Amino acid sequence: MNVLEILSITRDVVLILIGVFALLILILVVRVLLKLNKVLDGSVGSIKRSSKNLEAILKLVLDALVRPLIPTFTFYSGVKAFYRAVNRYWNRKP
Repeated sequence: MNVLEILSITRDVVLILIGVFALLILILVVRVLLKLNKVLDGSVGSIKRSSKNLEAILKLVLDALVRPLIPTFTFYSGVKAFYRAVNRYWNRKP
């Protein structure tokens, strides 16, 4: 065997080992991604449930607190505008 044959065989063995190593890494990455998918799927479901609960709470607060205040603030704004209009009318110069 000469040096070129030894280098050729060594190159082939190294390429085969790199291919096997790459295949093992690919299998490992796929397994990690599948496990991560399971974990995230449970987390996403939990986040969806939490957001629905938060939405229900906000709707309850809106119905109980904010909606009754809207007519009150509207009436207050109207009275304030009327007061300013009357003051402008009485304080204008002829």
